[in-house]
Amino acid sequence: VSSLFASVALLVLFLFPQSANGVYFLNVFCLSFGSSASNLVTFALMPDVVAMNEEVSGLRREGLFYSFFALTSKVAQGFASLFATYALSYSGYLNPTEQQEQGVTGQEPQVVTVLNFLVTLFPLVLRILGILTALGYWWSVKRLNISRTEVIASEKIPILQTDSANVIAATSSVPAM
Repeated sequence: VSSLFASVALLVLFLFPQSANGVYFLNVFCLSFGSSASNLVTFALMPDVVAMNEEVSGLRREGLFYSFFALTSKVAQGFASLFATYALSYSGYLNPTEQQEQGVTGQEPQVVTVLNFLVTLFPLVLRILGILTALGYWWSVKRLNISRTEVIASEKIPILQTDSANVIAATSSVPAM
């Protein structure tokens, strides 16, 4: 739900970049709410993923998951900065020193378009990909729970059977932990 708030806010900011102050601040509030809730959900899902992996593999690998999460976050931030820098320099962005040296005030229209794209549309596409990934996670958890229920339902309960003088024990098909 929070990602939908942020997605709508990004779309409105992209379509109406020069809106009235009230609309702008409402969009920024929705974007802030959506982004903060998305960050909280990301860190709240990590223990579930660690527990699910431990249940499947039997190994405790919290350090591996958290360090991999930190590494991928740092790498993604580095590539985002690199991409934004190249996109702005390619579009003709002038830093304040260059503007002063050339006697120019403001940026070229293509720079404003690229900035609008980098701040609104690009994050919107990434947020939609994140929503699809979250739906995939939800589906995998649902499928895991269905599989677990089917396994429990198919287990054979040990029953003692008697055959005249012999006692035969039926064993469960699931090994004990």
